[in-house]
Formats: sequence, C-alpha cells, structure tokens
Amino acid sequence: MKGHPYSNGATFHPDEHPLVLSRTDVLALPAALAEFNGFYSVNTNFIVVNPVHNLIALITGAVVAFALFVWSVILIRRRKRRTSL
Repeated sequence: MKGHPYSNGATFHPDEHPLVLSRTDVLALPAALAEFNGFYSVNTNFIVVNPVHNLIALITGAVVAFALFVWSVILIRRRKRRTSL
C-alpha cells in the first residue's frame, strides 16, 4: 500500500516503510515541503500530513453542514406556518 497511510488503529502494516529516512529522503524533504498544500502531500517514500489543518477543515465542514440544516428547518417551519394560516 505505497503512497497511502494505514488507517488509524490498524495493527497490521505489511510492507510498511521503516521510520528511518535515507539520505535521499532527507534531501527530498525541502521539495516535498515546498509542494505541501497545508493538508496532505505524497512523496515517493513518505507522506506529509498536517492533522491540525485536517481537523479544522473537518470541524468547519461540520459546522457549515449543521448551519445549513438548521436554516432549512427554519425555512420549512416558516412555510408551514404561512400555509396553515
């Protein structure tokens, strides 16, 4: 499973890359960090992830979805109120 992280809590990691970075990996880090978009970047031998940005994006999406849900419920209640009068 190269180029993809294992899921959280996975206990079996076949073909997992060792934690020690080779010299070429260390030399490739500046280029990988230059390409890093703040959330996720894949290189040949490692993945750069910012979990804080990912969490903030997830929370923001959840808040927006909840706000849209509440707004739609309010609109539906207003329409029902107008039709019942």
